[in-house]
Amino acid sequence: MPDDKPPEIIFVIPEFINKSFDTSPEIIEKNLNFVKYYLDGQEIESETLDYEILTDGLHNLRIHASDIVGNDIENTFSFTVDNIPPEIIVKLPKNGTLVSDSLQIDFKVNDENMADSGAISVLFPDDQFFEDMTFFSYNTTKIDDGSYDLQIIAKDLAENEAIKALSFNVDHTFVQPPPVISKEKKEMPQTSLLIIISTIVIGAIVISIAVKKTRKTSTVIQS
Repeated sequence: MPDDKPPEIIFVIPEFINKSFDTSPEIIEKNLNFVKYYLDGQEIESETLDYEILTDGLHNLRIHASDIVGNDIENTFSFTVDNIPPEIIVKLPKNGTLVSDSLQIDFKVNDENMADSGAISVLFPDDQFFEDMTFFSYNTTKIDDGSYDLQIIAKDLAENEAIKALSFNVDHTFVQPPPVISKEKKEMPQTSLLIIISTIVIGAIVISIAVKKTRKTSTVIQS
């Protein structure tokens, strides 16, 4: 029976990887003649396919396989190398903050390759877990006086992980000042209100002009 089936290339690689990725392509063919690998247009030996030394950024791996009767197959796999963990920038709380009834949380995460959901989490000592929230208030009224730690965890699509640990102290006899909303967050509703008012005013002007034109047209027709 003639062999008219080309070799099969099996290679599963995520869109984003880091240097810990170690899966190699698999070629399935009983009568394999040769396999050639091209990384970013340059031919390489399969043994030199080392993800640890690849620079961050987009790469293309082209694999060309052929059997002894000349059946060929060629596949290209594109992937992005990212070895940089997310950057966690904490505004609140300050390390060692003293609170009585609530702990203000305010931080941001910088990373080009973050997932839309499930990439950010905040862990508290009473096993409470907050996901995809970077600005909120944590209730400490049910926690005993003492020192505690919280963890902010951020993981990008390449599985690079950053962890920020912060301590805070709870003292229920402490008179805690009311939380201060940052100027940036405070001005957001005002900006939205100005946009709405401007839209209404512009709409009223347009309607007024349209009504005047209609009346003028009616007067001309009657004349």
